[in-house]
Amino acid sequence: MPTVLSAEYDEISVSVEGEIPQTALNRPTDREAVEKQLSKLGDTVYEFGGLKCDIDDGVMLPASALNNLRRRAIQELDSEQLVLFKPNYTICKQDISFPKNQKGKFHEIRIELDNVAYLDKIDTDKVGKIILPLNEVFENHKLIEKYKEKIIISSPRFMTDEKKTAERLEQLKNLGFNKLLCQNVSHISIGKKLSYELYGGYGLNMLNSYSLKALSEQGLKDTCVSFEMKLSQISELSGFLSFGIIAYGRLPLMLVRNCPIKSQIGCKDCKKSLFDRTGREFKLNCDKISSEILNSEILYMADRLDEIKGADFIILKFYDETYGQINKIIDEYSHGGAPAGKFTRGLYYRGIK
Repeated sequence: MPTVLSAEYDEISVSVEGEIPQTALNRPTDREAVEKQLSKLGDTVYEFGGLKCDIDDGVMLPASALNNLRRRAIQELDSEQLVLFKPNYTICKQDISFPKNQKGKFHEIRIELDNVAYLDKIDTDKVGKIILPLNEVFENHKLIEKYKEKIIISSPRFMTDEKKTAERLEQLKNLGFNKLLCQNVSHISIGKKLSYELYGGYGLNMLNSYSLKALSEQGLKDTCVSFEMKLSQISELSGFLSFGIIAYGRLPLMLVRNCPIKSQIGCKDCKKSLFDRTGREFKLNCDKISSEILNSEILYMADRLDEIKGADFIILKFYDETYGQINKIIDEYSHGGAPAGKFTRGLYYRGIK
């Protein structure tokens, strides 16, 4: 008879058939061998919760056959979840005459840092909020206690361990941190459960007034709009929810699971840079789980502040700047400035073509 694997996840259960076991010539397949292969759930959303097995004496099933059973069972669970959670919807007419946005110039500067090292050396009095990665806040929460009210925790855009992320956020919430940057809908769900103040990141891909309204209904305090929008489009957004734009920094070009540098030379000698055939350098922001490839040129808008209309705040994204450069940029965006060296305006004028 063929091997049968049954798997359960919440209220979903599936069964798949595999190969017919062979007569063992040497070592028969035992419970330990089965568990070893079936517990390899890797980057799936599932966790191994235990095993019940019935194995005849003197039979053997190759590891490859067990792995195949595991993969097929996961595929079946995924398919059943899609069916179970498929939303019901109806098509109806919508009123698109949204109220006009009457706001003028932005009133707040926010900064985004990839570490906490510079916090005591930069002029945070000119800054409304400070965006920091979850792991940085978690590992250095005692050092940044005095900035607690300004800090927005940024969860990883690519999550491989949602449970660990939620646990760390819960611990930080208990320590008094209460602001969460949501880069996907999973962050919104976790933040709601933990009673965080929710702020939308560019990862939500906010492109129109419908999206603003939807995020408002989800309880977000405000959101960053997509940097793929033109300034003229941003100025036409409705006033359903406060919003801002990224006005400085290396914009992310690509988020990858498999680091291109790690696959070539490993992590030890990594310089966190890639070069294209023209010699342009693309910085790499790595959190050991995923890698973000950043634009070779820095977005600069300090000389065009009057053209940023309708936004409530701007975000200055810093990556490898010195604390002196950070203070200089904050000052330029407070009073106006002029670009130095190569820079880009992103898509704020030309849009997507």
